[in-house]
Amino acid sequence: MASLCDFIHIYENNISKEVCEFLISFFESIPNANTLNLTDHRESSSEISAIHNELVKMVIHIRDEYYQFCDDRVFPETNAFEKFIITKINPEEEYEKAYVDIKTYDDARRFLCFKWYLNDNVAGQSRFLDLNIQPEAGKLIVYPPFWLFPHKEEGPIETSKYILTTYLHYK
Repeated sequence: MASLCDFIHIYENNISKEVCEFLISFFESIPNANTLNLTDHRESSSEISAIHNELVKMVIHIRDEYYQFCDDRVFPETNAFEKFIITKINPEEEYEKAYVDIKTYDDARRFLCFKWYLNDNVAGQSRFLDLNIQPEAGKLIVYPPFWLFPHKEEGPIETSKYILTTYLHYK
């Protein structure tokens, strides 16, 4: 019998450490940012545009794998992407208490989350149900954003934690 944790898929080294470092550097070039909408910045350089295009291709490929795992009949025939957002969590900062990714009417269209860690972090684990996920550069977590999947981002201790997130949603 499947447990809810079976629906949380982890992909090691999904994007290279070099791309992760580039995205962090780009993020840090924007003054006073705690979040950065990467999608809105995709035309700012050829590197950002290329990375954005590769991320879209990766999401489509992994979405298709995830659909097969779950039985693709449960998913919408067409979907749309939300923007790719980079979030920075500073040392000793609690991101939030346990939460789910659907909190408002506007969020209710979400049906699948894609979350990449952009750097290693000794602390700052993501805690889902009975699963603790260690932040490592390039690691991707794919999961349903529904109420059955509450999670918490533990605050990092020594270095900031950077996360890149997008969602698929009903069109």
